[in-house]
Amino acid sequence: MSDHYVLDACAVIALLNDEAGADIVEELLRKSNPQQPNVVLHRLNLLVRCQL
Repeated sequence: MSDHYVLDACAVIALLNDEAGADIVEELLRKSNPQQPNVVLHRLNLLVRCQL
């Protein structure tokens, strides 16, 4: 069984602003397999960057 991760807005903001934890989020995204995704986020969190 593989691990699955759900990113919230705080994780996305940390990644975009290179804040604490950004390296962990980046590593998870780099290791994610597009054919069998194990990292997901809600589409509303994609709007975070537009609101900043």
